[in-house]
Amino acid sequence: TVITSDTTYRPDQSWRERLEKHLIDHQQPLNSAAILSGSGMVDHQEEKAELFQQTHCVAVDMESAAIARVASEFGIPFIVVRAVVDAHDQAIPDLATNAINAFGEVRAVQLSKGLISQPASLRDLIKLGRHFELASKTLKNVIQLCPESLCFHATE
Repeated sequence: TVITSDTTYRPDQSWRERLEKHLIDHQQPLNSAAILSGSGMVDHQEEKAELFQQTHCVAVDMESAAIARVASEFGIPFIVVRAVVDAHDQAIPDLATNAINAFGEVRAVQLSKGLISQPASLRDLIKLGRHFELASKTLKNVIQLCPESLCFHATE
């Protein structure tokens, strides 16, 4: 389920259940919970915790609602598969968010300046990097585990 400030989008139930069963059968851990989708990044631990308390969503993103909205407008079934990098109880270091451009690319000079001025943030940045690697591996594993029939909605 994808929740926005004004709409709730429900994924295709049968597709989600087939994918979920397949992943469980292959011992791939998963959490089939709602995602809150908004227009901006939520990077502070307090704000994420508050949103979690209000919505019980396991993640906040900026992309899932766009996909769900377009699918809904055209009557196309959808599901969302996400791997969470930063949980609701984890802050993203300011120097990390300040070093990312509008396309999600890391600006190395900005990141270096941030590390020079905030060296104590290095530990949190390394932790975030490890979580990113784990999330990437999880998504790759899901892709490798799923046959093509589960990657696209089966028409009846």
